Amino acid sequence: MAAKKLRRAQLSQEMCERLSRYQITTCQDFLCLSLLELMKVTGQSYCEVQKLLCKVSRACAPKMQTAYEMKLRKSVNPSAFLSTTLHSLDRVLHGGVPCGSLTETMEYAPCMERTAPGKAILHFKFSSGKSF
Repeated sequence: MAAKKLRRAQLSQEMCERLSRYQITTCQDFLCLSLLELMKVTGQSYCEVQKLLCKVSRACAPKMQTAYEMKLRKSVNPSAFLSTTLHSLDRVLHGGVPCGSLTETMEYAPCMERTAPGKAILHFKFSSGKSF
């Protein structure tokens, strides 16, 4: 989120151009500066710079959500599968790995060393004893 461009933080076009002259183009660039530095590069007063800081902070912060909201969302649409986040693998597994069946996740499978050297391999070991 910090890599978000200041243009998308709803600052005025003039302010964005002024900041870009100092190579300040992302929220991170802006938020890493002190109030004094921001006053210098923006030409704004202390109070105005604080308002700008709040605006940019809100623009790059993720929307707040509580654990209770997350639980409610999950209970409304429960899934019997754990997504692997790899769409093609989820499709082959008919929605993901069945909940309760995953016992171990490994990054590297030694048996695959000769076939795929230097490649990170995701290896699932299921409770049935089968490896995929």
